[in-house]
Amino acid sequence: MRETIKANSKLLTPSKIYIPEKHYTVALFLATTVVGMLILIYGVYSASRDFEMHYKINTLYSLLESGMLDSLLTNKQPINEPINKSYYISVLPEGISEKSFDPEFPLSQEVLESSRMNEQGGFVATDNGPVIWVIQQYQNKTIVLAHYDNYLDIKSLFRVYARYLTVPAVFYVWLMIWATLIIHFLTKKLHAQKNQMEHMALYDGLTDLPNRHLFNDRLEKLIKGHHRQPVNFSLAIIDLNNFKIINDTFGHFYGDELLSTIAARLKDSVRQSDTVARLGGDEFALLISQAGNEDMLEMCERIHEKIVQPVMLNGTEVCVGASIGIASFPEHGIEAETLLHKADQSMYKIKSCGGGALLYQAVDAYRINRQLHSV
Repeated sequence: MRETIKANSKLLTPSKIYIPEKHYTVALFLATTVVGMLILIYGVYSASRDFEMHYKINTLYSLLESGMLDSLLTNKQPINEPINKSYYISVLPEGISEKSFDPEFPLSQEVLESSRMNEQGGFVATDNGPVIWVIQQYQNKTIVLAHYDNYLDIKSLFRVYARYLTVPAVFYVWLMIWATLIIHFLTKKLHAQKNQMEHMALYDGLTDLPNRHLFNDRLEKLIKGHHRQPVNFSLAIIDLNNFKIINDTFGHFYGDELLSTIAARLKDSVRQSDTVARLGGDEFALLISQAGNEDMLEMCERIHEKIVQPVMLNGTEVCVGASIGIASFPEHGIEAETLLHKADQSMYKIKSCGGGALLYQAVDAYRINRQLHSV
């Protein structure tokens, strides 16, 4: 007697929440972009002071190179132009090596040199705010121009960002678009591979019908559902007669073609809510819900008639018989193993009589509705 296999619920995936693909792509793009923008903003914020000071040093140096230089050299006093901030100018003859500038100058030469950011100048953080300074040689003199300023001036910061960060921002957006498309492609590919592996684990590779594992799982679910809401269903085991002879005569290729044809006929004979499975080899199974014994027997008779119809293999018309054993829940058992065993008993009994459909009975007074000796 064939050994039954109990269902393994771990083989089946739980119900999933379906998310439309376009919504998934948009959500992935937005999430990636937001995270990337936060990283970019944090990096920009961290470097903003240096960017701003570099910009202001260049601006102050441009002022030093402008036509205001002669005026500054003449006055040598703090001025309030052009942005209402104090400017201090110090002039030293070339070659002087003293360690400090004029007494009026706010910072020493050592402090300025230690804060240099580039060849034009630098900035020093003081209690009164940052001091931006630039230096230039002019007519055998060293001109130093210093400017008290504030951190993170909005106008200057905007100019800095517009000048230095426009290209990186555009490049970042472009990079995020491509990164999103690549991630989406990889995710979609992995999802397809996962679905393919799940399908291979639960469905027969030849007929694309549920395999033994999926069939047993659905059988267990029907039985467990009976505890919540009483149900009745029938189970049928179908074994093809003389399939081995046909397979050996025509070869495995045509044997597989015959199995595919029988599987299609079985699938067309039941409702979408019912289950047709291939248990292995030339053995199939049916799970028919809400079917009484008489209805199930009549259905199996019709299925038997379809199975025995001729099939064209390699230009030759062949016929294959079938033996169908039926067991009903809960009449013939309330456990999957019991139902499978009794359906097997019925199938082997009718097979010994030449084929047909047979409902399980407790005594050996079987009702044979149809017998057919296959060629």
